[in-house]
Amino acid sequence: TNLNALPEKEINTNRIIIKMSSPLVVRNHNRETKKDWYYSYETEPEFSKFLKINIEEQMHSEGLDKGLLKNFEIIPVDAKKTVIKNYGLKLEVSLGYFLLKGNPELLSYLYKAGMGAKRPSGFRIV
Repeated sequence: TNLNALPEKEINTNRIIIKMSSPLVVRNHNRETKKDWYYSYETEPEFSKFLKINIEEQMHSEGLDKGLLKNFEIIPVDAKKTVIKNYGLKLEVSLGYFLLKGNPELLSYLYKAGMGAKRPSGFRIV
């Protein structure tokens, strides 16, 4: 019956370390073949490339400037790859601690909104 709002953390630096509280899903969707490929942090450089594409699409749908993504980097600190089932499909995903580098406005947005594919299905970062 009571609701207590937790204070949001303000991000005003260009680097943060985050802990994934749910799997980070990075997807490459081929519109022509209608096939999906999923990547964990172990599959560099595809992981970073397609994560940026996933974030770019997310920003586009929110009406945000894609230029914020210019210097974005994600670096595993203490991460692991795992495989999860989602609607009967096995997805390669990442969990653990990651260092995010980039524009503070972008980092703040990602911290609050989550990042990666499958966010509407409950896969968020923090």
